Amino acid sequence: LYDEMRSGRGYQSHWGNRMHFGLGDSTEIEIIEVTWPDGAVQEVSAPTVDRRLTIVQQPRSKAEAGEADTSP
Repeated sequence: LYDEMRSGRGYQSHWGNRMHFGLGDSTEIEIIEVTWPDGAVQEVSAPTVDRRLTIVQQPRSKAEAGEADTSP
């Protein structure tokens, strides 16, 4: 399954930030892969089904962000 979250606001409105995925007859999920706006990819393995799951972007290391290490 694939879905994209867009943050948008209009006059007296907001799209919200909750996504919903129906699993049909499936009873498990192998992995959730999130691609964040900055290009970072985060994976959540075998999350519990039939509940809300909050995924918060984890900080990236300098190497993951493509920054040079300038430490002595």
